Amino acid sequence: MLLEKLRLSKPKSYFSIGVVADFQAYSRVFRRHERIRTVTVRMRCVSRLPSTLFFLRLMVMTMDTSISFSTCDFCDAHKADDSGRFRVLAPVFKDFGGRTSFHGQVLTVKCYQDNSHVKRAVESEGQGRVLVVDGAASLQRALLGGNLAAAAFHNGWAGVVVDGCVRDLAEISVLPFGIRALALNPMPTLRSDQGQTGIAVSIQGTVVHTGDWLYADADGMVVSPHPLHIS
Repeated sequence: MLLEKLRLSKPKSYFSIGVVADFQAYSRVFRRHERIRTVTVRMRCVSRLPSTLFFLRLMVMTMDTSISFSTCDFCDAHKADDSGRFRVLAPVFKDFGGRTSFHGQVLTVKCYQDNSHVKRAVESEGQGRVLVVDGAASLQRALLGGNLAAAAFHNGWAGVVVDGCVRDLAEISVLPFGIRALALNPMPTLRSDQGQTGIAVSIQGTVVHTGDWLYADADGMVVSPHPLHIS
């Protein structure tokens, strides 16, 4: 846990705007256009500075606290389930993010060549959820790029699944964040506040609801109305 690795010093009186902290922790550090490296970090900082708060939050979010799961194991356990509650998404999505395995409760967005609702979603608190975007499988414009992916990561989203295109590969591929989509396209969308959030969507023929749980790993993606990692 982070608290076990964090050593706070006494506040320094000459820093009236915050608390100076000495800490040493192992964390994954994101550097633009560089790979994510696991390093030992030691720094002194003023805690109320926006850049410091972002760094501390980044460190907490990227500590290795992810659960271990296998979509193959989930499928083995549900291979006789014909109720339609356990679902496997079509194997047509490519992995563009810096994290292959991710999971979380779903929030859905439905839109067509307009990512206004995607932007609104990723700029809100993610709380470990996965954003699932029904872009009607359009390959004409990208519904997610580097800025929105960084916002999603910063705001605590576990990942984004786009039934459509994304862009800014050099930026999104180094984020420790799950991103699945059909393809890359450098053309951005227009924004005219078109779309819907929180409705049932069809992702390559599979219905996904807000509140479902999505699990993604190297073998694919599965969806369930209940968490599968809790026995």
